[in-house]
Amino acid sequence: MPIDWDTFSDEVKQAIDDSVIETNDKLASQLSSLTSLKDAEVKALFPDTTDLKSCVDLMKIVNDATSEQDKINRIVNGSEAFAKAALRLLQKLL
Repeated sequence: MPIDWDTFSDEVKQAIDDSVIETNDKLASQLSSLTSLKDAEVKALFPDTTDLKSCVDLMKIVNDATSEQDKINRIVNGSEAFAKAALRLLQKLL
């Protein structure tokens, strides 16, 4: 029996989309448990997995037991990755 590649491709894409949504929900819940933000707020601020990961990475730097200068250097080195997270968090505060 021939394979309907269009249908198969659509099913794979849907499975991937569903797993991304589930992953983002779990990550948002974990992140909200560490902050005063609710799950829905985290998902609104960081809709993509990459955005959530950047925020978590930034939080880890801020909470590391290193000097302030070391934290600044690490944030500057990752500034492109952290810019969106920092912007969204500050917009939420204002």
